[in-house]
Amino acid sequence: MRPPPVAARASRPNPARPPKHRREERTLTLTLTARSKKTVEKKSAGKKKLSGYMKFSQERRPGLKTEQPDLTFGEIGKALGAEWKALSEADKAKYK
Repeated sequence: MRPPPVAARASRPNPARPPKHRREERTLTLTLTARSKKTVEKKSAGKKKLSGYMKFSQERRPGLKTEQPDLTFGEIGKALGAEWKALSEADKAKYK
């Protein structure tokens, strides 16, 4: 027969190995560092050309804010999206 199970004893910290939460932080730091390197490479490549929708929203947003000042940021975005969707292809072409 086997002896009854022994109650789990408290684990002692191993000085050679950092606690688990610190190991996760270190991994996160390495990931962020890798991302920042990619970001730096992307920034040096130059900016992309604005899409037609972005040009339209930059032009239309100030007017929409003055027409309806009580709209939140998200509501303004939804309204701009609806207006863009309602535009004809000929009207959209001037923004492209």
